[in-house]
Amino acid sequence: MQTNRWKGETYGVPYSGGAWGLLYYNADHFEEVGLDSENPLDAVKTWPDFMDTARQLKDVATPVGMLGTTEALPAQWSGFYFTSGAESWLNGDKTKSILDQDKGVATAKLYKDLVDEGLTPKGTANTNGSDVAELMGSGEISMYQVGSWQAAYFDQNYPDFNYGITYCPRMKGGRSSAMAGGWNQVINKQSENKEGARKLLAHLSSKEAHTSLIPAPAGRKDATEEFFNGFTDGLGREVGDIVIDQYENSAPRPVHPSYPGMSTEFQKQMQRLIIGEATPKEAMTKTSEEINSLL
Repeated sequence: MQTNRWKGETYGVPYSGGAWGLLYYNADHFEEVGLDSENPLDAVKTWPDFMDTARQLKDVATPVGMLGTTEALPAQWSGFYFTSGAESWLNGDKTKSILDQDKGVATAKLYKDLVDEGLTPKGTANTNGSDVAELMGSGEISMYQVGSWQAAYFDQNYPDFNYGITYCPRMKGGRSSAMAGGWNQVINKQSENKEGARKLLAHLSSKEAHTSLIPAPAGRKDATEEFFNGFTDGLGREVGDIVIDQYENSAPRPVHPSYPGMSTEFQKQMQRLIIGEATPKEAMTKTSEEINSLL
């Protein structure tokens, strides 16, 4: 519900949910460099672990699928950022950006370090989610931080792909977390049949509907838990508890009328960082200045 509230008012109800912050990894690549693909957490638990593992994988494939454009960039970036313990891009009363503080700058530095060491695809600044998914499925990328929905894509398009799923690497001293997202239902104020719309919304909000009609992870907690009961990765391991844990500890991008403008500026500054035109501090400072002008 946190993605539906603004200034104490509720504007919608969840239809489907999701959390961007699971780490998919190529199990064959892990085994090739001597990593335990069945128990991968020690290899990627913290950002330093993640970086070390990426360096080991460099001779096998492009180690990490990082995104550089579209709304997928702030979504993926936030999945890493929230592992720091931060709960928003903004301060508590949503009057000021905090991305220029230590946690935001450190997350930007993670991206910068991966790019500078050649651990991401060439042309990362122009890489979107579809690009990385295809490269990952075809064995050209070893690790990709995204959401639970990616599993269905791999299963359908790359049925022989031995992929594992584990927790998102966290900032050292941080926590398990992810970026909360999904789809919500609202009734348009210009609707000619508000009562009928309310009845439809009530039906679509029921557990029955959330478990039988919605193909993506449901918006209801009870239906989500049922959806992920027995959920497996490409190795046949049950990983539903990882998905639920990430989901329950997730946080959204700013719930604010001016968010589209915030995202545009964030993407612009991150691309400057990726191509070497800004340091992490400069990129996050400029992002915060522009966000503050929108608040």
